[in-house]
Amino acid sequence: MKNKIKFLGNGDEMFKGEIHFSAPSGNDYTLCGLTLDMDTKTCGDFENTSEKVNCTKCQEIVDYCKSIRKTW
Repeated sequence: MKNKIKFLGNGDEMFKGEIHFSAPSGNDYTLCGLTLDMDTKTCGDFENTSEKVNCTKCQEIVDYCKSIRKTW
């Protein structure tokens, strides 16, 4: 299972082409909290991808988690 998704652009225009990490718990959200319910009034449809994540919020969460690990 791929852990990255790409919004296809049939939802809010601001999410078109964004690539996010999926939430690790397997729920219907991205790592940064966007819904994956395919609602065209919010993020819209998505597909799994292997492209590089371009969501700065997802990237910031990953970087923060890495910094915590280094302090253990």
